[in-house]
Amino acid sequence: MNSKPFDPSHLITTTVGNIAMQLMTGNTYELDDPIFRQVMKHTMRIFEIIGPAGLLSTVQLLRAIPSPGKRQFGGSIRWDSSELFDETNLLGSCIEILLGGLETTSTVVVWIVHTLASYPEAQRRVRQEILQVIGKDRLPRFSDHNRMPLTMAIIAECMRLRPAGPFHIAHIALEDLKVGAYDIPKGSPITLNIWHLAQSPTLWEKPKSFRPERFLTDDGKFDRKHEPFLFGIGRRSCPGESLARVEIFLFTTFILQRFNIRLAEGVPVDIGTRASATVSPDPYQIHAVKAT
Repeated sequence: MNSKPFDPSHLITTTVGNIAMQLMTGNTYELDDPIFRQVMKHTMRIFEIIGPAGLLSTVQLLRAIPSPGKRQFGGSIRWDSSELFDETNLLGSCIEILLGGLETTSTVVVWIVHTLASYPEAQRRVRQEILQVIGKDRLPRFSDHNRMPLTMAIIAECMRLRPAGPFHIAHIALEDLKVGAYDIPKGSPITLNIWHLAQSPTLWEKPKSFRPERFLTDDGKFDRKHEPFLFGIGRRSCPGESLARVEIFLFTTFILQRFNIRLAEGVPVDIGTRASATVSPDPYQIHAVKAT
């Protein structure tokens, strides 16, 4: 871009989408390919609809309330819930790969780019670790993360400070149970307020501050056990977590190995947000200058 300001969101989203397409089809596509663009357009549209429709369906008292999102989403995707593997369920699986593997990961990376552009010292420290472990010439590999605790801590703090998923997909209580002072009847949908867990002042010291050291032990190792449950936990955790972590690490290291990035003039550090199925930043622009 010759140092001109640009919005990185579209490039990030379509590149993540291309990874999902490669998983499904075995092919990658040029970013201006008309079929690929159509798939991306409709996938993003589904996410726009899911946002309010999904939230309303999570709260029992609001389920009966008609809404444009629920009307558009209802009946738009249907597949057999049986365990038979046929073309219909194959299509359903492909839709799940696109929905689960596109918007969430791309939103995380869009947030990371904005956050690192806002905090040049953190960016410099990541680049220093990249040079020490990877160098300038070799492409990053995910296995490098085992020797890059500071980079992992900075990524974790980016994801804590600006969690892309405000709440988990609801699960259903299989029996009556009690959690603290709350009685939860069998059949109730249960979700987790990720935004609260990531921003709670009772869980984090100065939660609004960018402090990657939260995720480093006294001897400088990455302390993953303190991460918020961004991908869930246990047997019902996100099945795409492993792929998402690979993508997030590689996007971050690929970009910072090659570029110094900074926010364009007028772009705030405390940027506004847009809520759908994820919470994404308002459109913003950055400058990217090749690292020397």
